[in-house]
Amino acid sequence: MKFAKFWGGRDQRRGKWVRLLLVLIALGVIFFLASNLVTGEGRPTPNDGPGDDDGENAPVQPAEHVKGAPVKPILERPLPPDSLYSVKIPFVVGYDPEDEDPENRMRRDTVKEAFRFAYEGYRDHCMGQGELKPESGQCHNWLGGDLGLTVIDSLDTMLIMGHDDLYMEARDWIYDNLDFDKGISVSVFEITIRCLGGLLTAYDMTKDELMLEKAEELADRLLPAFDSSTGIPFSFITLSTGKTKQAGWGGGASFLAEMGSLQLEFSYLSHVTGNPIYAEKALRIFKVLYDNKPSDLLYPVYINPNNVRMTGPVTVGAMGDSFYEYLLKYWLLTNKTSPAMEEWYYETAESILDVLSHKIAGDMLVVTDKAKANSDHKEMEHLTCFVGGMFALGSMNAQDKKIRERHASAGAGVAKICNEMYNIQYQHLHGESIKIDGDTISHHNDQYLMRPEAVESWFYMYRLTHDQKYRDWGWAYMKAINSVTKRKYGYCGLRNANSYRANYDDVQQSWFMAETLKYLYLLFSPDDVLPLGHFVFNTEAHPLSPFDPKSSYDFEATDF
Repeated sequence: MKFAKFWGGRDQRRGKWVRLLLVLIALGVIFFLASNLVTGEGRPTPNDGPGDDDGENAPVQPAEHVKGAPVKPILERPLPPDSLYSVKIPFVVGYDPEDEDPENRMRRDTVKEAFRFAYEGYRDHCMGQGELKPESGQCHNWLGGDLGLTVIDSLDTMLIMGHDDLYMEARDWIYDNLDFDKGISVSVFEITIRCLGGLLTAYDMTKDELMLEKAEELADRLLPAFDSSTGIPFSFITLSTGKTKQAGWGGGASFLAEMGSLQLEFSYLSHVTGNPIYAEKALRIFKVLYDNKPSDLLYPVYINPNNVRMTGPVTVGAMGDSFYEYLLKYWLLTNKTSPAMEEWYYETAESILDVLSHKIAGDMLVVTDKAKANSDHKEMEHLTCFVGGMFALGSMNAQDKKIRERHASAGAGVAKICNEMYNIQYQHLHGESIKIDGDTISHHNDQYLMRPEAVESWFYMYRLTHDQKYRDWGWAYMKAINSVTKRKYGYCGLRNANSYRANYDDVQQSWFMAETLKYLYLLFSPDDVLPLGHFVFNTEAHPLSPFDPKSSYDFEATDF
């Protein structure tokens, strides 16, 4: 009855106007829907953005950038939707199991808080510069200017620890400011392991195309460094011009660790871009070194890029170290597809044990340079502590049982003597090197530079053995970091770790956040946080996913 009355009777005139109004509304809705079907409004299209009114042939402009949002940058390739958050799977980002041991949770949270304090101090005082001086609040730019060294070196640590807000702030800075067209000379090695490696890992974890574009830009600017007669790269390059040079003190030589620690980053870049040039340049170095192997497979550290003449000490410490690490890790990164690389690494590792290593006090393993290997008076650098992790990782992947056992034992021996480097210091922080006389360990260089190599070995040894002592050693280091090295704006090194009075050097090394805190965090995490079967760490602790090179680039450099 109410319905009939509304449309007729005494209210007929009013009903006529109501009907007309409803018809107009219906026509408007139909027009709106039809317009959307034609234009696609409300969905992203290749032409979305502020350039639409500039004429039919005007270049397409990107949509306005919104701070803190993973929007499409100025790139040809699209950014996957919600890329940062699409990778929240247990072994990559933000894993925090509820049923975990509360002691490990507390330790991990302590490391996580230390990272935030360190990075926020850098962000607030030196954002985009090299490193922070945490006492003065000034900036330390040894690599050169506003390349954002600490920003890039810290990206994957933010993701692993679940600092998503810091990651998005860092991404904003990279989007708005990172430019490698700089008239500055940089170390090819350092910018590769820190910046190229950091960008590639951020891309690997998030599939954010901004990170890949920046990585490609950087690698393209580094390619002229490989233009020597042998393919061995020069040590320094000016990013804007491609002009190369060598270190003034190196007699024109390049250095073994530097030329031998580019292969993971450049090969992975070829894999994700489909451009073989990067892998070809880096793997040619391996081919040259393989063709000029010393009889014991241990190389002098100075190598002339024009004639491959080798001179200098033979060591797995400074200037030699990460070359040996990359022999193993390139084989692992490329899914163990090269039998030649496998053989080269394990034969070389055996030579390191036979020629450069010596047991003391029963079960500690000293690894020194060749000139002092047979002396009663040896020295060992903290840098050399990385070999404990290398032996542990090699043990995990060795096919031969005797090699697995020998390398596991060697890793344990190195991890233990490296712990003693902390125990002998008043501040319980490592020095740069120790002296060994018989079974006696004593001080040599007591400078503390926030290094990661010991905790790196403890991390690998814990993953291999699950022996609680490695976590306890790492926790003792973390407590010393907080109690001794925390300053007003961050953390810094010491000029003498054996002095009761801390003498701070006022530099917060970028590797402290890229490596030291990351390895400590992982040491206190379950094995399925970055499982070693799914990731391979570069020498700056930036993890990359393994791949099959045969489907990525057509280059047979490692089929020697």
